[in-house]
Amino acid sequence: MELPIKELLTGSNNKKELENLLQQANLAFVSWNNLWTDFVDAPLQEEISEKLQGLNDINCYLDGGYRSAERKRICFARFSEYTSSNRDSAPIKGLNIEGNFLFDRATKKDFIQAIKSLGVSTNELGDLWIVRDRGAQILCKPETSLKLNGKKSLVRDVEIHYEALEISQLNLPNTRIPKRIKTVEASTRIDAIASAGFGISRGKIVKLIKEEHLRLNWIPIKQSSRPVKKGDRIQLENKGALKILEIQPTKKDRWRVELLRE
Repeated sequence: MELPIKELLTGSNNKKELENLLQQANLAFVSWNNLWTDFVDAPLQEEISEKLQGLNDINCYLDGGYRSAERKRICFARFSEYTSSNRDSAPIKGLNIEGNFLFDRATKKDFIQAIKSLGVSTNELGDLWIVRDRGAQILCKPETSLKLNGKKSLVRDVEIHYEALEISQLNLPNTRIPKRIKTVEASTRIDAIASAGFGISRGKIVKLIKEEHLRLNWIPIKQSSRPVKKGDRIQLENKGALKILEIQPTKKDRWRVELLRE
């Protein structure tokens, strides 16, 4: 007996990526062995979790190295092998990427491009965060950490050095406690809702949108006037995410909004 992969692919907008994950889930199903995937983006995590939710005897759990991680590895396991007491942490290690960016801070894209130039695939990489003006840190597969340990490369004209670290040695991003926010806004524009939810000025939000740091349902947004609706999720780089729990019109032609900041 195998998983009904063709049926599970119905309606997916990411059939190639989803099929790859389902093939791995099927291997775990037929072999009775737990199987860890590469790092997976959040939209695909949600889709595979939903697809497997209604099936018997197969489950998945996710681990990105820390609670608020966005990119995670998925473990597929038979139900009889899957309990909260016997779950192993995902095989994940860290890298410290050091360079002097005092006068010209680099971006996440800069560091990812530098890592890829050393023959590393993005599937091997988890979350990356900037460490002030001294470089960045990133989570990755253990074999990737070993491969890059001691290596050097360039970000623009700045030399960077890679050092393998355990997760416990990293300066992990802060884990935010979920918080409900209620606000009344003049419109449902994404810049207005994001400004209220993240506590950042509307002008700053517009600037972040232009720089493609703000995403709606994981897709970068370029229009600050884009309306949002109940169920949408807004992600802001280094600031977490907002889930829109409710949007209702008021008697004064404004909008009563309830958000969950994660």
